[in-house]
Amino acid sequence: MHKFSVSFILLFIGWIMFTGSLCRMELLAGITVSVIIAWICGKFMFFESPYQFFNPKSIINFIIYLFVLLYAEIKSHIDTASRIITGNINPAIIKITTHQATDFTKTLVANSITLTPGTLTVKIGKNHKDLYIHCLDYSPDKNISELFEKHAKRVIA
Repeated sequence: MHKFSVSFILLFIGWIMFTGSLCRMELLAGITVSVIIAWICGKFMFFESPYQFFNPKSIINFIIYLFVLLYAEIKSHIDTASRIITGNINPAIIKITTHQATDFTKTLVANSITLTPGTLTVKIGKNHKDLYIHCLDYSPDKNISELFEKHAKRVIA
């Protein structure tokens, strides 16, 4: 029930922010949509304990994580663009074992890898710890997920 409540509240706040309206019909539509989505997806959303989302340490660490992701994005855009221009690519699908404890942080790492240009999370292994990643430039000494993994562990404090 707590995950439903937290999911509903965050979805409804998001609805208000995106619509920018406080008229009665918009609020009613927002409540309806938020209840339906929270009911369907509430058990899959956010953290194992919904109160961890409101922990100030978690929020600060998530903001830091967003800056780390932005840094990785910019760096990866430049690298991918130069590889496309020069044609210097060495594509491969690699297996990386993640050391994340929660489903949220595993998903955060997998999605962050997919968001950066030149990499794509293709599959999560049956043991839910292995990520299969297609990368545009494979080198055995480069760990794609290291930066994300280090900061993702701190998001759930």
